Amino acid sequence: MKIKAETPRLILQEIEYSDAEDLYEMDSDPEVHKLIEKNPVKSMEEMEQVIRMIQAQYQKMELAGGRSSIK
Repeated sequence: MKIKAETPRLILQEIEYSDAEDLYEMDSDPEVHKLIEKNPVKSMEEMEQVIRMIQAQYQKMELAGGRSSIK
């Protein structure tokens, strides 16, 4: 895990497979998608595909904003 930014109250880090359950809980909620894509994920397998896509974008340096926060 590479920590990209840290403050006393927040840590931003690259999204990893260990984040899948928490991301699924958030990203499968239709309420979360009211103002964004309006396309919630429907399964853990789909969430894992999203994580693979984001990690591939990290490698290509195409994604600067796809980070998860903890704390």
